[in-house]
Amino acid sequence: MYPALVPGSPEDAVEGVLYRGVTSDQLEALDRFEDEGTGYQRIEVTVRDLAGIPYPAWVYRYLGDARVEAADWDPVEFERDGLARFLATYCRARDPG
Repeated sequence: MYPALVPGSPEDAVEGVLYRGVTSDQLEALDRFEDEGTGYQRIEVTVRDLAGIPYPAWVYRYLGDARVEAADWDPVEFERDGLARFLATYCRARDPG
């Protein structure tokens, strides 16, 4: 199972990692990887750190509905059971080199 950010209500929250200092070249590479505009849409949101301080951030909202389950994503389970397959399938297929 892979994570996908889908539309929700204003009360919904998503835990994640905020990467600061991302360059425009890195953002363009992420757009290509995420198939921005087709598979995902990059949108700007406001996120809050653990102290409640708000930051503007980009997220990728999933545009499809296939294979989306209403379940919390477990990154430990993904690393154990799905990371190798993800890297072999998606990263290799999208590697321009």
